[in-house]
Amino acid sequence: LFMLDRANRQRHVPAMEFAKRSMEAMARGGIYDQVAGGFHRYSVDAQWLVPHFEKMLYNQSQLSLAYLWSCKLTGSVFFRRVCFQILEYVLRDMQLPEGGFYSATDADSEGAEGIFFLWSIDSIKEVLTKSESNLAIGVFGITEQGNFEGLNILRFSKSYAELEAEYGRNFTDDLDKILHKLYLSREQRIHPIRDEKLIVGWTAAMATSFALAGDYFQQKHWILAAKRAVELILENNLDEQGNLKRIYLNGMTSIEGQLEDYANLIEALITLFDVTAMTKYLV
Repeated sequence: LFMLDRANRQRHVPAMEFAKRSMEAMARGGIYDQVAGGFHRYSVDAQWLVPHFEKMLYNQSQLSLAYLWSCKLTGSVFFRRVCFQILEYVLRDMQLPEGGFYSATDADSEGAEGIFFLWSIDSIKEVLTKSESNLAIGVFGITEQGNFEGLNILRFSKSYAELEAEYGRNFTDDLDKILHKLYLSREQRIHPIRDEKLIVGWTAAMATSFALAGDYFQQKHWILAAKRAVELILENNLDEQGNLKRIYLNGMTSIEGQLEDYANLIEALITLFDVTAMTKYLV
């Protein structure tokens, strides 16, 4: 975000190239959940291949904002795609029924780290048609031996531009149908545990990203998600004296608010005012 801001303010080409190179490598890698969208917590190698498979809400808030800004500055279809995928992942898999967002999902399931996210070549072929399997194997570089403990972490085998040149500019239309099938198949597995507490600072940061992206891409349901998240916080975590509670879980609040909670909530309120012109967010 610092590099993107510098590129925007100063038309600083090296800063832009630095950000573009890093963000394309991350989104191509295994640190990014190619099937469902969203980023894992961090990578344990220099190629962004093998992640710690935990997913944190704060990563999604910051990275969706970074991909939004990179799309604004470059017009990249790939960065736009990643931004959309992150935000739709959060709405689908990380949103509380009453609004706001869960804080994290674990790395482990079935007693092993990452097993939920891994694929054998046979498991791919079981779910997909032959032509779909061939595309998935080519795009993600899936092999018999795998790239992690005998199984495959899905990652783009080539750059987005190279894949477009090889499979056609509309290859993602077919790829998205494949990913939907893989997602539905993966949903039948035992899921990692989800940490279902709402953390004010993280949810507020996510609301800011939803509001800004919703405004830029004219996605009204993202703005609505931001509004619901902030209003849940105001209704449950803020007392009449303006004191915040940091945690919301099962209708109960706990832990005194920290600086992060106040700062991120204030930013979300200002952003929602900017996007909606509703003065209630400034009161």
